[in-house]
Amino acid sequence: MHQNHYFLKHLAAELDQKLVGHQLLSCFSQSKDELILGFSDNQSDFYIKADLSEQQGILSFASDFKRANKNSVDLFHELTGLRVNSVAVHRNERSFHLSFEEGPHLVFKLFGRQSNILLFKNAHPQLFKSQNTRDLNLELAGFDRNIDQSQESYNAAQGDLKQIFPTFGQLLTDYLISNSHLKKDSSGQWEMIQELLIQLSKPVFYVTIYKKRVHLSLVPVGEIIAQYSTAIEALNEFYFKHIQINGLEKEKNIMIRQLEQKITRVGNYIIKAKSKLAELSLKRNDQVADIIMANLHQIPTRASKIELLDFYNNKNISIKLNPKLSAQKNAEKFYQKNKNQSIEIRKVNESISTKQKELQQAENLLEEVKAFVDLRPFRERFKREQIKTKAAKELPYHQFEIDHFVVLVGKNAKSNDQLTLKYAHKDDMWFHARDVAGSHVVLKYQSGKNFPMNVIERTAQIAAWYSKGKNFPLCPVVHTLKKFVRKPKGSAPGKVKLDREDVILVEPKNIR
Repeated sequence: MHQNHYFLKHLAAELDQKLVGHQLLSCFSQSKDELILGFSDNQSDFYIKADLSEQQGILSFASDFKRANKNSVDLFHELTGLRVNSVAVHRNERSFHLSFEEGPHLVFKLFGRQSNILLFKNAHPQLFKSQNTRDLNLELAGFDRNIDQSQESYNAAQGDLKQIFPTFGQLLTDYLISNSHLKKDSSGQWEMIQELLIQLSKPVFYVTIYKKRVHLSLVPVGEIIAQYSTAIEALNEFYFKHIQINGLEKEKNIMIRQLEQKITRVGNYIIKAKSKLAELSLKRNDQVADIIMANLHQIPTRASKIELLDFYNNKNISIKLNPKLSAQKNAEKFYQKNKNQSIEIRKVNESISTKQKELQQAENLLEEVKAFVDLRPFRERFKREQIKTKAAKELPYHQFEIDHFVVLVGKNAKSNDQLTLKYAHKDDMWFHARDVAGSHVVLKYQSGKNFPMNVIERTAQIAAWYSKGKNFPLCPVVHTLKKFVRKPKGSAPGKVKLDREDVILVEPKNIR
């Protein structure tokens, strides 16, 4: 209701008493949606700050304002040095204007998302928010709206409040409906409206929480935070509470949405991983190998398929064989599959455990975010994490440490090129999962030190993890010194050629 016509009537009257005779000494902007006007009468200063950055433009006032040294630009130069003649609200509209000597008018148009400040001096207005091009067609006289608000018109409109009293807005309409019986006879309704108009003319202003948002009201609705007798004080308090409460809710909602998405994403991962674990548990390759070994004499040479008795479950099963291998070699192959399967099951279990911890952390953080009631502690709590996240996003790699050796992992194909060509030294060791897409991984060289084998193996495991081979039981990883890595001209992002390479077979593992 800080943009409501009835409130602006009070505000314009107070500003008229405050500013008439004052000179406008400064008019500048420090951000694209904020305008500051500084007035003085040689005895005291007065500043109007118009914040049009949100869905609803908000004004606030101060006796002092420190202008920034940078990113500040002067606007509406024609008004500098001129004195204010009057401040007046427009009829039945959410706007008012400052009238200056020599004729210019500065209009504060407070129309929600379309809020703007316009200087009327020539044929077309100058706009503070120039992107609102429709405002170029506005005329000063057009801001006054003549509405027949007589009882006859109200009756003729069949009690349509929005048609006869569009100036009420939603909050006052809600107030009327909740405090009167508008569905009764029209004369009773009219009396309630007249009582409301008398109340709106009184300088009593409430800062209140209504429908989970902070409001400035001329009627007592919701949870009253504060009550004032001047519009300027009330608007200042509302602006502060708006930033404190609505700003907190806005920032909280962003984090809540992100955390809820993460909880859903991680929860789905756990469900899929458990399903995969169930599938793996059903595959008993060791039992198949035992059955083959128990029936070696029954398996023909070069057989590609054989039906044998499964003595574990007392039924016949069909087993696919490699015809190029002997029966014993086929059994060994199944034993190896079982070994790899055991590794994969262990990896899936570890992954589920890690994700469950991640899920619990996200759920705990969600509850913590929801519990905050003040903006400053909220920002202090999450400022460090936001700075850390922002800094990490600016670099083309993730950074880890293994036994005091630094490991850098590219984030994507473009980042891989940056890491390898810009950040890697010729004596660093370079890693990449073989024959699959993945991150470039760089193990940073330390002067006078050889790369320990355990560090090389651990780095190779990380390279395997950050690749399409992360789900392989064992993944081959190539490694070489960076000086043997070159980028062919015209090749796709992330594509390189190696002049020398060694291969190591490792189990993919993420950094812990």
